[in-house]
Amino acid sequence: MASFKRRLADRLHPCATWLFGHVGVLSQRLVYCLNRLTLDDEKALKGGAWKGKTIFACWHGHLFYQSYYYAKRIRKPQMAVVVSQSRDGDYGTAVIEGLKMEAVRGSTSKGARTAIRIVRDRLKKGHNVVVTPDGPRGPAFQVQIGIIKLAQMTGAPIVPLCYDASRKKTFKSWDRFILPLPFGHVHIAHGDPLIVPRSSTPDEIEGYRVQLEETMRGLNQRASQEVGN
Repeated sequence: MASFKRRLADRLHPCATWLFGHVGVLSQRLVYCLNRLTLDDEKALKGGAWKGKTIFACWHGHLFYQSYYYAKRIRKPQMAVVVSQSRDGDYGTAVIEGLKMEAVRGSTSKGARTAIRIVRDRLKKGHNVVVTPDGPRGPAFQVQIGIIKLAQMTGAPIVPLCYDASRKKTFKSWDRFILPLPFGHVHIAHGDPLIVPRSSTPDEIEGYRVQLEETMRGLNQRASQEVGN
């Protein structure tokens, strides 16, 4: 029976991911249209994004709203989003591709070398890249060293992004996934670009990791204050 259920799940998986992608994009569109959005400085954020060759750091649980914001308000240059090669990552890929962005499959646990090669190529071509520094498995809100090493290798600046919503559902998943509810206030907070010199020592890299983590946690607090949480 267990084997039959696995085979059935495998057969239905492509249909399930296709459906999830369409429903996910529709849900994002509704949430975006039915909430009031504010940002720290939209001109500064757009200006940095339009330059390309930037790594955007976004918590795993914050991808829902921020991926749609980029697709709706910035559009160019092309955005690539790093997504794990897990089965759950298939669902995320369906949504990302539904937004006309590129999903780069790979994580620290699987497909890391291939993902790094593709990301370096995309940055070189002038694209932007989204990395979830606490993904793919957490712990939530703890920056892993990979994003810092990626910035060191490529010379691309890291721009941290966080958001919060006045009306939301916070899931009990490991990443504390946020789903904004309609008729509320959403605020996106972003930090200054972080440059990691190529000559950085291991101790300095760790220092940049801690700096990025502290910055993003501070952005969490700022976004929460802006929406009254």
